[in-house]
Amino acid sequence: MKDRRRERRIRGPQNLSEILRLSRDNLRAAMEDQRRIEAALLRSEMYLTEAQRLSGTGSFGWNIASGEIVWSDQTFRIFGTDRTTKPTVEFIIQRTNPEDRAAVQQTISRASVDGKDFDHEYRLLMPDGAVKHVHAVARAARDASGSTEFVGAITDITIAREAERRLRRSESYLAEAQRLSHTGSWAWDVRLQTFVYRSPEVYHLFGFDPEKDPLSPQSFQDRIHPEDRDLVIEMAQQAIQEKVDFEVDFRIDLPDGATRYVHSVGHPLVGDDGEVLELVGTHIDVTEQHLAKEELQKAFDEIKKSEDRLRLVIDTIPTLVWRAGPEGSPDFLNQPALDYTGLSLDQAETGWPRAFHPDDKKGMLVKWSAIRESGMPGGLEARLRRFDGEYRWFWFQAVPLRDESGNIVKWYGSSTDIEDRKRAEEKLHKAQTELAHVMRVTMLGELTASIAHEVNQPLAAIIANAEACLRWLDRETPDLPAARRSVEWVIDDGNRASEVIRRVRVLAKQSDIEKVPVDVNDVVREVIALVQRELSSHRVSLRTELAPALPALLGDRVQLQQVVINLVMNGIEAMQPIMDRPRELVIRSGRDEAHRVFLSVTDCGVGISAENADRLFNAFFTTKSGGMGMGLSICRSIIEAHGGRLSASSNVGPGATLQFALPAYGQAAP
Repeated sequence: MKDRRRERRIRGPQNLSEILRLSRDNLRAAMEDQRRIEAALLRSEMYLTEAQRLSGTGSFGWNIASGEIVWSDQTFRIFGTDRTTKPTVEFIIQRTNPEDRAAVQQTISRASVDGKDFDHEYRLLMPDGAVKHVHAVARAARDASGSTEFVGAITDITIAREAERRLRRSESYLAEAQRLSHTGSWAWDVRLQTFVYRSPEVYHLFGFDPEKDPLSPQSFQDRIHPEDRDLVIEMAQQAIQEKVDFEVDFRIDLPDGATRYVHSVGHPLVGDDGEVLELVGTHIDVTEQHLAKEELQKAFDEIKKSEDRLRLVIDTIPTLVWRAGPEGSPDFLNQPALDYTGLSLDQAETGWPRAFHPDDKKGMLVKWSAIRESGMPGGLEARLRRFDGEYRWFWFQAVPLRDESGNIVKWYGSSTDIEDRKRAEEKLHKAQTELAHVMRVTMLGELTASIAHEVNQPLAAIIANAEACLRWLDRETPDLPAARRSVEWVIDDGNRASEVIRRVRVLAKQSDIEKVPVDVNDVVREVIALVQRELSSHRVSLRTELAPALPALLGDRVQLQQVVINLVMNGIEAMQPIMDRPRELVIRSGRDEAHRVFLSVTDCGVGISAENADRLFNAFFTTKSGGMGMGLSICRSIIEAHGGRLSASSNVGPGATLQFALPAYGQAAP
């Protein structure tokens, strides 16, 4: 007994030590488990935080009794703030879009009272004006004290809602585009043998109401024209079997008796197993195009008939008709033109130009080139060789044909025999020349006054320049360069006076006016140099508006200079009484509606009264105290001798405009 007690006394400490060791080991194991749990919890929190960041989702907790709200980092980011902001119901309401605040307040109030789960979407209005769409969901739970707590998540769904909005807008655009283009889209499930999608326009196309219950495929098939039905089915089956696209045209018979023409395109969608799952495609209403094509074909048929009739007319009329390309080479002659020249149609391009008289060919080519460059209708006279070698005068007219862009694609023309008229004109010209000579001799008395009037200007300039020359020479040290310049002016004015006298003498002789190609803008520039001193002495400013690249005139340069000088001097004298406004003279050139070359001189002077307008060009009529009334009368005679017309008109404002118009070189006088 004593031995057992002793044994127990000896083993007792050993058991305690063992217990302590086991307790220590258990504590260590528990601490290790705690570290593993904490590490796992930390990893879980990291995973949760990252998952929330990636998914745009934040978590929150809300204790109704204490009002405490706990947010995760992602929730702070969604609300556009940081952890320095204390989450409160008031802050949530304040950050909510004003249009959604009432609904959010109602959700919060109901959750506070009922303690039930909630799930709602609303918008946040951020400080920078941006709008976020969020989805909040929460579950209610009871804590140890029986208070209600909500644990939930809030997700930023802005991207999803924006994508939905764009999708709805795209669907709206697609529907509107299909409606405007009369195009419907569809999808056919091959395995289910039914349509899985038909746009509203498909229903409209087949004459059905898309708002009513879905219709069977047979309903649509029955609307296809009986003659086209088998073809449509065959094309669809072939596309499925061969896995290829298909196109087919068919007709739809509507209940009201109307027929629609449809162009359909289909495409097979192949699954992973290599079999066709669906056919997707479009139906396009091409009724208008089909009817337009029929009308166009009818028009073509009528045009063909018209062409045949037109060709008959062209070959029957007693006028040579021709056609040329944009470059001017002929590519068509009507039968009378072929008969006259003895050419065949394949000889037109090379033979037609060679048929002109050698003396007329160069001038004809120059005028033809000018007409083409102008791009305007035009005409010319030339002699054309007949098949028997005789030459006859013809009047050639050409008109351009333009495409939609305004480019010339063809020139169409006619050639009219004017041989008899030319001979008669040569006899109305000889007679006119003789009559003109008689009239010129009869008017010698009037021309005496005219000579004095016309020569007076250069003589006055000669005297002024000669006096200036003497002044330069009388200086203590003679200014020889200035004196030489004055002498040169004297010589120029003397030559001009001599030329005026020579031209007036021509009027008394039985001879024609000396006409050569003249650039009217050059005439203006020459006149400006001659009247420069008159402009300066009368304090008149001159402005020119000369159109570039005008065609040449056929006329007498000196006589045309005299006309322009007279018009300019009239304008200067008309502005002499003006003291309350600047004296400005404007010289313009261009082409009028008849394609003639015009030149106008506009002043801002006293103007022309209605009673004087009709007598302005009469001989010896003048409104100036020292005038003889011959200047404008002679100008009119010169312009009319050139085949033109001189006119005068009052301006809308002060002053008057004198203008003459002459036919361009190669243009027939009206």
